[in-house]
Amino acid sequence: MTRARAAVDVAAVGLGFLPALLFWAAHAATTDSAARIRDLIPVIGIFGIPVALAAVLLVDRAAVAARGRDVPERLLSLAAAGLAGRNREWGDAMRAELASIHDPAERRRFAIGCTVTALRAGTGRGAWLIALGTGVVFAVGTYAASRATLAGGRGGITTFTMDEPILVLFTVAFVTALVTRSFRTGLVVGWLSLAAGLVGMSAVAMVEAAHWYDVAGVYLMDGDAPKGGRTLTRLDAILNPVSPPYVSMHLLLWTPWTVLAAAAGAWLRRRATPLVGPLLQRTG
Repeated sequence: MTRARAAVDVAAVGLGFLPALLFWAAHAATTDSAARIRDLIPVIGIFGIPVALAAVLLVDRAAVAARGRDVPERLLSLAAAGLAGRNREWGDAMRAELASIHDPAERRRFAIGCTVTALRAGTGRGAWLIALGTGVVFAVGTYAASRATLAGGRGGITTFTMDEPILVLFTVAFVTALVTRSFRTGLVVGWLSLAAGLVGMSAVAMVEAAHWYDVAGVYLMDGDAPKGGRTLTRLDAILNPVSPPYVSMHLLLWTPWTVLAAAAGAWLRRRATPLVGPLLQRTG
């Protein structure tokens, strides 16, 4: 088991090289090898290391949670890991129910049904409201960054979308995990907020891209005109913010920080509870 887990950890660390490989392939036709090697260092630091750390963290937690004698039991244990309150009691009851089922096909169906239900647990009204608020913040921030950059150096809004959203997502996942003392809850809220933020940013960016086309005739994201003498069309400008390279770049950049923030918030709450608990009892 230790060797298998170590092998999976090594594979998870290897994910950290994925952004570097994507960067190398994307610039193969436009940048010489020496320049690409020089630029790989910040790419690995900004993208690769957080991806590797988050992947190892998720793999280790999944390996601890997914315990059982067969695949259905491991699947249900993994899906129910980190549930709190009544949801935790429900997860324990479902695992006990699964233990009484012996037919392999029936065990699989039961485990899959319980897994779907468990994945929905913890995504109540509060989680959706936080995600909605994050989407609004991203939309407003994208609009402000677009207009400020258009009136200034016109260098595009990629610098904004790569920096400020990380702070928002990290704060959301960290505070949620800290308050609930749950890595799972922080991760779920963080990922819901990420999805809502990406939608909010993309929707506003497409509208603003049309405005940039009308005013400056360049792309919104990087402020550049098409290379190779190609003429920029209005449709190309509008679709540029939601093109696969930009969407994948933001997912690779944002997702690891929600994982690390949720882990940090849950860890800090567990460490602080033994110190704060007696103080609260004396003052209560």
